[in-house]
Amino acid sequence: TINATHVIGADGKWSKVRQSFPSLNSQATMITCPSFGVHINASTFPEGWKDDGTYVVQPADECMFHLILSPLVPSNGLSISMVCFDQTVNRYPWLAPPDDMKAEDYGKGNW
Repeated sequence: TINATHVIGADGKWSKVRQSFPSLNSQATMITCPSFGVHINASTFPEGWKDDGTYVVQPADECMFHLILSPLVPSNGLSISMVCFDQTVNRYPWLAPPDDMKAEDYGKGNW
């Protein structure tokens, strides 16, 4: 049983997010936005935050991205997923992924 009011997924070319919860197909509306993601693992966890849930942060509308932050237990780190609308690169061009990036090159740096 899954109890949730919202499900947020960043589904990329090689992802299976859309197929993860088949039971939700008839209960949810899929909204597709041109976007890409950036993932970072931080070695520290913000003081005062609870480590038993996930935080979703939406900055001001002009930023054009969302942050999904989850604790990395037991390392006391933080998983940060930044879901960026394509318009994000107009304001933050350094976030644009290389046009020729291949799935096997993810996590190797130089971007």
